[in-house]
This record gives sequence, C-alpha cells and structure tokens, in this order.
Amino acid sequence: MPSERAIILSPTSPSNVASSSNVSSSGATTSSSTASDNETQQNNNIRQNSNPTRLTVALRRARRLKAELDNHVDELAAMEREDSEFRAIAAKNAAENNLLWGANARLGKEMENMTDLAARYALQMTALRGEGDAFRAERDTARAEREETERQHAKMRVELDKMGWMDTIE
Repeated sequence: MPSERAIILSPTSPSNVASSSNVSSSGATTSSSTASDNETQQNNNIRQNSNPTRLTVALRRARRLKAELDNHVDELAAMEREDSEFRAIAAKNAAENNLLWGANARLGKEMENMTDLAARYALQMTALRGEGDAFRAERDTARAEREETERQHAKMRVELDKMGWMDTIE
C-alpha cells in the first residue's frame, strides 16, 4: 500500500489509489485493475482539458479583459496625442488670428488716415480752384483795366498829336 505522502502527491484521486492498491492473489486481476485505473485517469484528464475549470475560464476572461483594457489605453493615448496636436494647431491659429486682427486694425487706421488725407486734399484742391478762379478774375480785371488804360493813352496821343504836343513829348 502506498504511503500517505504518495497518495497526497499522486495526481490521481484517492479512490483510484485505493482501488489500485487492492492486490489480489492473481496477477491478472492486478494488471486489469491497474489498466482500468490508467484508463479512468486518462478519461479524467481528457474531461478536465475539454471542460475547463472555473479558474481557467476566469484566467481567459481576465486576459481578454486586460487585452481590451490595453486597447482602450492605447486608443486613449492616441486620442490624447490627437487632442494635443489639435490644441497646438488651435493655439497657432489663434496666434495667427490675433496677428491678422492687429494687421486689420492697422489697415483700418491707415485707411482712416488716407480718407482724412484725401478729404484734406479735396478741400485744398477746392480752395486752390477758388484761388485760381480768383486769380483768373483778377487777371481778367487787370487785363481789362490795362486795355482800357491803353485805349485812353491811344486817345490821348491822338488828341496830343492833333494839338501838336506829341513831338515835344517824344
């Protein structure tokens, strides 16, 4: 009969060990009993392999859940990278937008200055036209006065010439 230690360390169940330890006087009975015990053990192993224990099922489920968790962690990391990239792009766009708004404000001020300058120029042109018209009027008046003076001088010469005073004047 095997020792208690052998029974505890044996992969077979204690009932199988007990049945295999019953030795009859005939060798044939012992060998047939051992053969049937081996067959029973193989059947038990097959059943254990085809019908996994709760621990095996839990391990498989845990591995599958860990794989899913790892996938989700990877997806989350990728999403965080994309988010960081989008935030960087948004910050760059905001900076460019601020530059454009500043440039737009400067252009607006320049346009106001140009509009003011154009209005002043138009006023100056109007004033110059008015002055030009006044100068033309003065010139025309001066020309008319000069022509009138020349006519009067011509009349006086004619009269002085008639009176004979023209020779003495010249």
